[in-house]
Amino acid sequence: MLLYNCFFFVLAIKVNYIFCGYFDDECDVIVSERVRVGEMNISASQCTIDEFESYNCFDENYGCYKPKYAVPGFTYKNGVLDKFDSANRIYELEAQNPKLCAKYCLEDSNCQGFTVVNTLYSNRLCFKKLKAFFKGTLPSHLPSQMRSYDRIAYVTSTCQQGFCQENYKNEGNKDFFECRTICANGNTCSQFTIGTSSCLTSQHCQFKPIVGDKITCTSKPEILSPKSLYNDKTSSILLDSDTSTCIDIKFYPYIIRFPFPGVGKLHSPFNIEISGTSLNCLNEMERNILVYVPFQSQFDVTFFGKFKLCEISLSSKTECKYSCSCGDRFCEGVYIYTFHKIQPVELCEIKFL
Repeated sequence: MLLYNCFFFVLAIKVNYIFCGYFDDECDVIVSERVRVGEMNISASQCTIDEFESYNCFDENYGCYKPKYAVPGFTYKNGVLDKFDSANRIYELEAQNPKLCAKYCLEDSNCQGFTVVNTLYSNRLCFKKLKAFFKGTLPSHLPSQMRSYDRIAYVTSTCQQGFCQENYKNEGNKDFFECRTICANGNTCSQFTIGTSSCLTSQHCQFKPIVGDKITCTSKPEILSPKSLYNDKTSSILLDSDTSTCIDIKFYPYIIRFPFPGVGKLHSPFNIEISGTSLNCLNEMERNILVYVPFQSQFDVTFFGKFKLCEISLSSKTECKYSCSCGDRFCEGVYIYTFHKIQPVELCEIKFL
C-alpha cells in the first residue's frame, strides 16, 4: 500500500478519514523524472490552456511536463464531478491512488474517465465516469479537491496529446466514441482530434504535439513504425481473419504497434497468436519474430525505449503464441517485430485471444 502523508483520526466511536495523499503540489517533480509534453520550445499558454480542460506543468527553464499524478492513457485536469457511474462502485480506500482508480476504469469498457477526491464522498474516493468531464464551477457540497482524468486508452484507436495541422472538418461537440464512429464511417478520415467542444476529422495528419487541450487518435488501432517502408494498408491483411493473405517480409523489418491490449476486462496477462510461414519465435540464434511490451509506464506513443519480451507458449513454423504482462498495470501497447534473417518470412495473421 502506498501512503503519501495520509492519516486518519478517531472521534468518539466513529472513524473519520482525512486523505491528503495525492493532493500535494502536483508539479513538484525532479527534472530527471519529468515526462516532457510537446516540443522543448512549447509556450506556457500551449502547455496548459485551461486547467479545467487539460492540466500540465510548466517550467520556463525546462518546458512543459506531466504532473506528478498523471496516468498513462488519461488526460489530467481539475474538473467537476459529473455523471459518475452508479453501478460497480469502488469503495476501496486505496483507490484514491490514481493509478489504482485508473485500473478499475480500464477494466470497464464503458468507463470514459475517473475522479479521485481528497475526502470521502458517498463513502468513496474513486469515481468512474460514464461521460467526459465538463468545465464549470465546483458546487459547495462536493469535496474541495479533485483530480480528474479523461480516458484516451482504448483498443480501437492509438491516441496521443496534440493535433493535426492539416485542413480538418469540425463535427461539433462529440465524445471519443461519437467522434471515432464519424471518422470510421468516413471514406477519407484517417485521424480525428478531440478538443474543447469539438471533434475534428482529418484525411492526412502532420502531427504536432504542442497543444495541451487536444487529443488526436487514429481511425484504426494499429500503427506502423515511422521508419517503416511498408504501406500503412498492409496492416489490414494481418487482421482480416484469413491466413491465406500474407505480407512477404524479404528485406526490411516489419514493426507494428497495438494500443492498450487487454483493457475492457479484468486485469490479467493477455495472449497473442501470430500465423505465418517460416516463423522462428523460439530459437534465439534463428529467431525472426519478437513480441514485446513497455518495460515501464509509457506516456508517449513511441517505438523507442525500454521493453521486455513476452513469454512464448507455443512455437512452430506456422504459428507462435505469446503471453504478455506489464505487472500491476495495463500495458500501454504491444509491439510485433518481424524480420528476414535466414530465409524470407510471411506474416499472415495477428489475433488477440
